[in-house]
Amino acid sequence: MQRREFIQCVPLAMAAATLFVPHLALAEAYKQIRIVVPFAAGGASDAVARAIGTHIGESLKTTVLVDNKPGGGGVIGAGAVLASKADGGTLFMASNGSMIINPVLRNDLRYNPDKDFVLVAAVARAPIFIWARADLPAKSVAELVQLGKKGPLSAGSAGTGNITHLAIANVASLTGMQLNHVPFSGDAPALSTLAGGTLDLSFNSLIAAQPLLQAGRIRPVAILDDKRDPSMPDVPTLAESGYSGALAAAWFGLTAPAGTPEATVAELNKVTNDALARADVKERLRTVGFTPLPGSVALFQQMYDAEAKTWRPLVKKLGLRAD
Repeated sequence: MQRREFIQCVPLAMAAATLFVPHLALAEAYKQIRIVVPFAAGGASDAVARAIGTHIGESLKTTVLVDNKPGGGGVIGAGAVLASKADGGTLFMASNGSMIINPVLRNDLRYNPDKDFVLVAAVARAPIFIWARADLPAKSVAELVQLGKKGPLSAGSAGTGNITHLAIANVASLTGMQLNHVPFSGDAPALSTLAGGTLDLSFNSLIAAQPLLQAGRIRPVAILDDKRDPSMPDVPTLAESGYSGALAAAWFGLTAPAGTPEATVAELNKVTNDALARADVKERLRTVGFTPLPGSVALFQQMYDAEAKTWRPLVKKLGLRAD
C-alpha cells in the first residue's frame, strides 16, 4: 500500500474503531437489564415496566428483569439503582413522585434526581382517580365533599412523596375536605385496604383498581384529569363538579445513573420507543388507563422541566413534608 493511500485509510479505521468500542460496551451491559421498580408488584409502575420490558429484551437479545424495591416513596429503589454501574445494565422506573416531588418533600433525600440520574425515555402517563370503599355513604363528588367536611376521611396513597400523596393534599385544600393521608408501599396495597373497608378513599390510577372495581368492592368518585376517561365515561372530572386546579397524573419513564454513556442512552431510548410503537403494547397500556409517551430524550427533558415547574412550588405552597 502506498503511503498516501495508508494515510487516507487511517481516519476511516479510527472512525470504525470509535463506533465499534461503544457497541462492545453495550453488548457487555446488555447481558441482563434490570429495571428497578420502587413500588410493590401489581401497581402502576410495575405494570408499565412489565409491558415494555419483554420487548426491550427481545430487541437487545437479552433478559430484562423487573426488580420491585418498594419503600420510602421511591427512595429505596433509587438508591439501589445509584449503587449500580452506570453502564445501562440497571435502569430506574422513575415517576413524578420520585423525581419531581421528593426533592422538596424530604430533608433526608440521599439523591439529587436532577444530577444523579440521566433521562432515558418517557414511557406512559395515567390520570389519578378518587376511589371510595363500596359502602361509603357518598355517591357523588358533592356528597363526598359534604361528608369530608363533617369529619375526617382516611385517604390512601401509593406512598409518601408519590403524586397520589400530593393529589390528596391538593384536593383537600381545594374542596375543604378533611383528608387524613395514609401512605402505602404502592397502589395495590392501598386499594386492597380500601376494598377491605378499613380505608375511606384511595387516590390511584386505574390499573391496580380494575380487579376490585369489577368485583364491586370499590367504586370511582372522580377523575383528576381535564377530560373523562373513555373507558370510564360515567366518572366525572373533579372540575366538572366545581373544583378546578386538581389535575394529577402519574407518569413513568426510564432513567439511568449519571455517567451512563450517551450511546447507551440513545440505544435504550430507541428500543423503548420501538416497544411503545407495538400495537400490543399500546393496547395493553391503554386498556389499563395509560397513554404511551414515545419520544426523544430531549422531549422527555421538556416534560420533566415542566413538571418540576408545576409541582415543586405546589408542594411548598401546601406545606407538605414527609410523614
